[in-house]
Amino acid sequence: MSILTVMDASALLNAALECHRAGDVESAARFYEQVLALQPDNVDALNLLGLTLHQRGRDADAIAPLERAVAVQPGFAGAWLHLGTVLRRVNRPQDAARAYMRVAETAPASALGPMGLGQIAEFAGDRAAAKRHYLDALAREPQHGGAHFALGTLLANDGDLRGGLDHVRQAIALDPAAPDHHLALATLLFVAGDSSGAIAAYRKCLDLAPGHLDAWASLIAALCAGNDAPAAQTALDAMKRHAQANDPRVDMAQGQLANLQGKPAAAIAALSRALRNMIGAAPDARLGDVARILGEQVHALDMVRRERIAAACDVLGTLLPLFDDYATADALFAAAAKLGRLRALKNRIAVSLYDPDLTLDRRKALHLDFGEAMRDGTAVPPAPWVRKAGEKIRIGYVSSDFRRHPVARSMRPLFRVADRAAFSIYGYNLAFNEDDVSREFAAMADGWNHLAARPDAELADIIRRDGIDILVHVAGHFDENRPGLAWRRAAPVQVSLFDAATSGIAAIDYLIADRHLVPRHGNEFYAERVLRLPNLYIHPWLAEARTLAPRAANAPIVFASFSNPTKLNGRTLETWAQVLRAVDGATLLLGHARAMDEPEIRQRFQAHFAKAGIDPARIAVRPYVADLAAHLASYHGVDVVLDPFPFNGSTSTFEALSMGVPVVSLTGDTMMSRWSGAMLAHLGLDRCRAASVEDYVRVAAELTADIAWRNALRAGLPDRMKNSALVDERRWMRRLERAYRAFARRAIMGAT
Repeated sequence: MSILTVMDASALLNAALECHRAGDVESAARFYEQVLALQPDNVDALNLLGLTLHQRGRDADAIAPLERAVAVQPGFAGAWLHLGTVLRRVNRPQDAARAYMRVAETAPASALGPMGLGQIAEFAGDRAAAKRHYLDALAREPQHGGAHFALGTLLANDGDLRGGLDHVRQAIALDPAAPDHHLALATLLFVAGDSSGAIAAYRKCLDLAPGHLDAWASLIAALCAGNDAPAAQTALDAMKRHAQANDPRVDMAQGQLANLQGKPAAAIAALSRALRNMIGAAPDARLGDVARILGEQVHALDMVRRERIAAACDVLGTLLPLFDDYATADALFAAAAKLGRLRALKNRIAVSLYDPDLTLDRRKALHLDFGEAMRDGTAVPPAPWVRKAGEKIRIGYVSSDFRRHPVARSMRPLFRVADRAAFSIYGYNLAFNEDDVSREFAAMADGWNHLAARPDAELADIIRRDGIDILVHVAGHFDENRPGLAWRRAAPVQVSLFDAATSGIAAIDYLIADRHLVPRHGNEFYAERVLRLPNLYIHPWLAEARTLAPRAANAPIVFASFSNPTKLNGRTLETWAQVLRAVDGATLLLGHARAMDEPEIRQRFQAHFAKAGIDPARIAVRPYVADLAAHLASYHGVDVVLDPFPFNGSTSTFEALSMGVPVVSLTGDTMMSRWSGAMLAHLGLDRCRAASVEDYVRVAAELTADIAWRNALRAGLPDRMKNSALVDERRWMRRLERAYRAFARRAIMGAT
């Protein structure tokens, strides 16, 4: 080879390197090819030509020059590394692994060989091997940010959240300008319950990479979880400026925001599109099939996609019962849980309460499976009772409903009229955002903590430090409540209050109910010991309630239901159709939340009644009414309220009775199917309780025929309600406190 050829090749290689550094990979590739025309075995040109081909998306073409480079110089670690990368891209993992092994052998101080091996093992589902390789990478380069990041996300996916956070934070310290490191930190903080920290980390990622759609999607999910619709809308508008048409991440964000805004049909449509798109399913694929496919793909999903897909499954599962699709909802909850979203199992239990076809045996199995899943490896022995007889008992209430929420109305007596000489009252607020109601509770409490952002382990530590004797889990199956906290055994005695069924958790000692909700010889399963008060339901008197004028004898009969539309399953609607057929000329007025304003929801009800032979003109849907006084005024033209089943009305039943309007209710085998019946029994309205569908239709028809009785009820029932045990907070609280004292005595004697 002449000196001139060597000089020409050197000049060409320098020119190629200048173009490559400037980002002009096409020009660089041409110069590398010219070098190789002069020097076919120039390993630098072979290696860098392979790299430019990879950078231009031509991975298959990159293999030949890279294989030639390592053949000429077997110890060339950089060429082996690039070869491993392109072999991975063309789906030759075994050959790629051999290349990465050569990197590890030829560059013993480098983390890159073990990193490549770890990525191959992780993609193949061999997470133990992946962990070994990432640890090897850190042993070689303890300050390698990429290795910390890879190990952190792997540990987090395997349930070691604390270890995952430690390594991701180290990755950020080593490489603070890497957007994906901040995204991973945000995702882990969100899973850990630190919503404010997660939102800050998402925003930091977006500061570094404003077009990062994964970060936008995750930020919007966190804002929706915190009920911050305005901020979520602002973020969605910004996201759309960076996204291309039909991006599933935009659909996902739109679906979550629509759900928060009370637009379930729009949410279902957007989330279904997103879910099908994210897993490559056909646009018309059944969601049940999508859930099955997810079960097969779970190990191939990275942490961010896994959390996003799990969230879509979870939200869809909560919405599909609106359209009577319980089977698909159950499959989606199971898929979400398999993807690591344990809270989906709580939602699965809540949705099962609406299913009219679920057997008691199946309910029991679901509750026990849920209780065991909530344990999640936690094994904490019961805390000993240390409070001496005669000392003040410390009661802690943990709930996400310390806010504008129906359950908050029932919780007020727990704070407002508690016997402060005998009890100290502590509140643990799990609501993401505090409002005026939250502040009202805080002012009434002896101790108050807003802990929505804290994981269960930290929450349990705080409760222990407060010295709580009896920890009361309020409405644990619903909203953002955390029944799994009970397994942390943060207090000697644990109680379930205002829940709709058993927790399924053996660590909860007592469930508070009454003899109507849980008869002594009933068939429904309870993991807890049931304590029966004279009445469980308690609600402050509605100052907005007004006495209704009598109904005219010739007035057309108007039935109504202002219950949550999710409760209006096909079995309930068919029964109501029978009622309308039995009462000539009667109409049915429906209304509840904003969901009733959606055309798809209205059409579902109208189509169901039309199929049953009911003229659509007999079905009216009232627009959403936010003001309570205006809502209660709707009862002026109502004769009889029809209660859904198996999930009865609660607040809606109380409101109707407070206005003097009778409620027809079907009493079933479960606690929630006896909720309205319990109120009716306390008021002496057994005439309104039905034992079967046929009985329900008969009762409804008989009530409409007895206008004298109904008008007497309109005149007298409000006063009866006002003086009943259902609104007597002090009497109710004294009875509950007697139960607390009994729990304390048993604990002192070691008999809890």
